[in-house]
Amino acid sequence: MKVGLDTNILVYAAGLDDLRRRESSAELLLRLTEQDCVVSALVFSELHYVLARKTRDKSYASRTVAGFMRIYDVAPIDTTALQLGLELVDRHGFQIFDAVIFAGAVQAGCRILLSEDGHAGFERFGCTIINPFLVPMHPLLATVLAEAGPSNATT
Repeated sequence: MKVGLDTNILVYAAGLDDLRRRESSAELLLRLTEQDCVVSALVFSELHYVLARKTRDKSYASRTVAGFMRIYDVAPIDTTALQLGLELVDRHGFQIFDAVIFAGAVQAGCRILLSEDGHAGFERFGCTIINPFLVPMHPLLATVLAEAGPSNATT
């Protein structure tokens, strides 16, 4: 099952911000290594911006983004994604960046978009936005993680 990743998941996985979410994101990404994860080109742009701003190190931001790009498929942003994004803004109150990221996940065939940004539970076009930090865990995410099996991380 294809899983899309939003910027905040990668920011935490890169080791920034809230400790609990950093650990949770790292564990989540380790468990999803066998899954088909997709990241929008827009997410990588946002990730670079956030990392460079928070660390004040553009080189670190570039290296981190390049590292993630070697791991995950990149979903391009095209006219169709932008048009669908604009529709989501107008009809469902999305912010434009979140809408285009969701549209990219839809185009890439993702069943899930993992995101902490509002709209948790929103489902359209076969893709559901799931906040992986909410308790209880969304059943679709639980299914994906069950298929992935236990983490290989050492504790």
